[in-house]
Amino acid sequence: MFKNILFSIFIGSVLVSCGNLEQTVTPDLQQVSPKVVVEGLVTNNENSLQTVNLSYSTGYYDTGETEKISNATVTVEDDLGNLYEYSESTEIPGSYTADFTGEIGRTYHLSVTVDGQLYEASETMFRVTNFDSLTWIIDEEEKAELEEDNDTSGEFYDVLMYVQEPPETEDFYRFKFYTNGEEDTDDYQEVYYSDDVLLSEAIEGLESVRFYSLGDSVTIEAYSISRKAFLFFSDLQILLDNDGGIFGPIPADLRNNISNGGLGYFQVSAMESASIVVGE
Repeated sequence: MFKNILFSIFIGSVLVSCGNLEQTVTPDLQQVSPKVVVEGLVTNNENSLQTVNLSYSTGYYDTGETEKISNATVTVEDDLGNLYEYSESTEIPGSYTADFTGEIGRTYHLSVTVDGQLYEASETMFRVTNFDSLTWIIDEEEKAELEEDNDTSGEFYDVLMYVQEPPETEDFYRFKFYTNGEEDTDDYQEVYYSDDVLLSEAIEGLESVRFYSLGDSVTIEAYSISRKAFLFFSDLQILLDNDGGIFGPIPADLRNNISNGGLGYFQVSAMESASIVVGE
């Protein structure tokens, strides 16, 4: 069972359907020309490749998978002049990777060329908060509800995270949660994000996004993000929460960092992680 502890948003359905965010959504939206969607990430994680995923946006009424963009040119250059060329995966169309490790304090500039059109973005890697510890507790209310429903899953353990949030700076974060090696999200499209106000208020421990069973291995990753990235996720959340429905007016343009009318976001983040086994 998932819980709304952090700000969260399912980005997949938004990025593929917001072909034109400056107009009222009407049945003619399907005729809007597809836009390039860029989803990039550079981290200081030495154990992973840097990735950029490219696709085209689709209309509200289109079905099936989004069209991936192959044969694009993708590079990232840092502020020291180091240039990294990305290669497209032979197994995953539209997925491009490069083998390098980001550094805190460096600024990274992304260049993507699709059909002769250039899309660019830049972000600086900020430091990320450290985990003090993780701990687990039994959620008595959840346990009672499961017993009442004759649910024998045993998923009534909560994991709390304690972090060192420096009060002198304004910071923003993205989180990922894993249970037994699998990410706790729907098709890897759920984004959990936070500002430092929420973390500072969680002095008794910030709860994880779901309940666990005895013996589950839980890993939490924290990523630093820029204020602009935080606003981008906030705009997406506002878009999804718009009471006007799909025929109502779009509340605002998405404040992303992709040039030339591209959608998506190029995220540059330092990362820290912590793990715990429930019951140990």
